Parts: sequence; C-alpha cells; structure tokens
Amino acid sequence: MSADLGTHSLMLRTLCHELRSPIESLRALTRALADEPGALDPARRQDVAVLAHQQATYLESLWRRATSVLQSLAEPVDQPVPLADVLLVAVASVAAPRLMVRLSNGASRRLVPAHRVRQILVNLVDNALRHGPTEGRVRVSATVRADNLVLVVTDEGRTCRPLLDALRRTTPPPGMSGLGLWIVRHLVTADGGTITASRNDRGVAVRVVLPAP
Repeated sequence: MSADLGTHSLMLRTLCHELRSPIESLRALTRALADEPGALDPARRQDVAVLAHQQATYLESLWRRATSVLQSLAEPVDQPVPLADVLLVAVASVAAPRLMVRLSNGASRRLVPAHRVRQILVNLVDNALRHGPTEGRVRVSATVRADNLVLVVTDEGRTCRPLLDALRRTTPPPGMSGLGLWIVRHLVTADGGTITASRNDRGVAVRVVLPAP
C-alpha cells in the first residue's frame, strides 16, 4: 500500500512540475494576443495563436497520461514527429531576445518520440531560465553525430555543481527542487541515451545524446 502511495505521490509531483512550463507559456502567449493588438502583425498573431494551441494540446496530453496511469491503462503511443515541431513548443516560454537556436538540417528532420523529447527539452530550457542570470541568454542546439541526436542547452550561469548533483540522483528528490532534472535523466536513460553537464566559455551546458530509434 505504501509503495502505491509513493508512486502516486511521485506521479502527482511530476505532473505538477510538468504543468508549470506550458501554463506559463500559455499565459505569456495569450497576454501577447490580448494586450498588444497593435504591436502584432497578422502573420505574427497567427504564429502566437498556433503556439498557444500547441501548448493547450500538450496540457491535454499530460492530463490524459496522468489519467491513464491512475487507471492502470496502457501507456499511450508516443507518436514520432520531426524534432523541429517539438522544438517550437519547448522554447515557447523564452522571450525572443534571450533565445538562440541552432538546428542542423539533419536534426530538424529527425523523427523523435513527441512527448518524451518535448519533456526533455522543456525541462532543460526551464532549468536554464530559472538558474541562469535573469537577463542571460539561453542557447539550444541540435545536431546529428554518428547517427545520434545531440541536444545541448546552455545558459550563462557560473556553476553547475547543483545541476551535477541533481543529475547524479538515482531516486526522485523529496520536493519539487531538482525534480525536472531527475525526470530528464530518467527519460534519457530509458531511451538508452546519456546526459552530461559541464562549464564552457559561454556558461553551463547540458548535453543529451539520444541514439537512433
């Protein structure tokens, strides 16, 4: 009984953590639509509306997955989609002046499990926003090397010690702090990939390598 309660508690904390980023993105996107009608040209307004719809769809998928687990149903199929489609949603919460994205042609077309890779990117970007400098830039890159997909998220922070400690955890943290990184590590290793963190001349970089499906 206690094991079941622990599983449900972890699932609830994970769900709360995952809901945070798309909710914040939706708030920012809808504010742009509602409060700045004169500043958005029709094309930009359409882009914002599409991103808002994607975030709402992501929220619905989180709810459906939570419901499936609670009801002990089979895991929903994680549909493969091009990485470029996932990346647009994952970085939607980052203000344009703070975001730099580099996506190779091979990585852009690479088919990835939509839900899992989106979770990985959303959590890494969210971590970079929260732990890097307030006005620091967040860099996201994706390349294909030796048929492996390489994702790198870099902030302009000065230390990666707490991040390294979080990535070394083999069990989920007792609270919300560090839970996102634990989720990322769990998803990456479950797919046979690796995750590392290091300091470079630009800041703290988290590197995820995912093998070909």
